[in-house]
Amino acid sequence: MERIFCFTDMKSIYNRCIMAAVSHGIMVGEYDMLSAEHSWDGLNYLFQDMAGTMGVISFSDDRFVCLIRNDEKYIAGGQDITDKLLKGADEEIRTLAGNEAMQYLLTDEAETVQPSASAAFYGRGGLIWSEQSEKELIGISNDIILPYIYDESDAAAYWRSYYEMNDEQAELMRYIYHRRLSAEGNILLDSPIKRKLFLWFGDNAEECLNSFEEIGVFFAEEDRKV
Repeated sequence: MERIFCFTDMKSIYNRCIMAAVSHGIMVGEYDMLSAEHSWDGLNYLFQDMAGTMGVISFSDDRFVCLIRNDEKYIAGGQDITDKLLKGADEEIRTLAGNEAMQYLLTDEAETVQPSASAAFYGRGGLIWSEQSEKELIGISNDIILPYIYDESDAAAYWRSYYEMNDEQAELMRYIYHRRLSAEGNILLDSPIKRKLFLWFGDNAEECLNSFEEIGVFFAEEDRKV
């Protein structure tokens, strides 16, 4: 194994996942066909490019693991994934991968449902490792891991460009993102923000509200629609 992505750390990667989820939460109203690209389930963040590459980042209190599957080539079977992609990982990482991340990357191989993955990286605190090089990881992921290792300003610029956000949408993304990071529990946003979503996206704004609920962002009950 080798150290990789020395310019980032576990906390920053988690924060970038929150930023991606907030960006998606706003712009899924405009691009509802991309509703499956991002989702949170507990402490598991799922992402995909809708073109055959998907990944999951599973977090615990002090560790994380990311598994990525590229449909063009992957390893099937939990033990093979552990032996080949996580061979240098400690037992806590292996358990986190087996109990969490692998459960979101299941395929039907020879009439047996089992996990599958093409690449992995993992770590704790400011240390990140992989059995693969940074170049290899990024290539296997078809670049979809890049916004999670960018610094905050570059990630914000990435999502603004990706979703073609206008100034007001980009500002709302930054506002909700920082509110989410600064809160220890769920947050409640005022109804004018919800009205703005319905003004922008009409009934598709319901997709926005559903996505935000996955990261503990809720809106006042009144005035659900304009």
